Amino acid sequence: QAERKELQSCTCIPPQELHRRNQLPDATQTKVLNTVISVKVRSLTLILQTRKLMSDHARV
Repeated sequence: QAERKELQSCTCIPPQELHRRNQLPDATQTKVLNTVISVKVRSLTLILQTRKLMSDHARV
């Protein structure tokens, strides 16, 4: 029971953090969001490229 509670507190964002995020001006929030998205896209692209390289290598 205690372990599950611990897990939940890890996965969810603490209220003060949520409050702090809500305090951010819209422009900053958008900027942060765009950065996060571009980083995710970049890492996804890298993963896909790596997979393609590996499959090409396996074919040879």
